Amino acid sequence: MTCEEWISRLYEILDHDMDETLWKELEHHMRNCQPCLDRFEFEKAIQQRLSKSCAQETCTESVRIRIRAIFEETQD
Repeated sequence: MTCEEWISRLYEILDHDMDETLWKELEHHMRNCQPCLDRFEFEKAIQQRLSKSCAQETCTESVRIRIRAIFEETQD
């Protein structure tokens, strides 16, 4: 597997969205290619940070009330 092929599947790799055979081939490439491993770790860190920051966002009660009202209006 080339680095170009590996990079084209980076987001599948991050999501582990592939069959086990392909995952092992991609993992093998990462173990033998430091630039791809570095890129994987960088992208994974960004993905985790975004996931955490998005999960911690809260909204005010007034926003919740407005959203609830919009949903209720659309159901009528």
